[in-house]
Amino acid sequence: MINKTPKKFCDYGDILTLQEVADLCQLTKQTVYAMVRHGEIPAVKLGGYRISKKWLQSHVESGESVSANEIEDDDFEATELD
Repeated sequence: MINKTPKKFCDYGDILTLQEVADLCQLTKQTVYAMVRHGEIPAVKLGGYRISKKWLQSHVESGESVSANEIEDDDFEATELD
């Protein structure tokens, strides 16, 4: 049986991948990628996009939303992630 216990911030390193951010925020990887492209989430490209866990955690704890409300369908064009 596979353990599907949700992970917490403390379960991750200081630098997060798009997939890790997606898992923590309960979003898809494609949504997180689009949010990075739109500047909603600050990231650096190091063999794939990387996001600061410290930034994400403080953003979440401050009550600010991480939303994809303004992302349009054409932003999900086929592209290689990570």
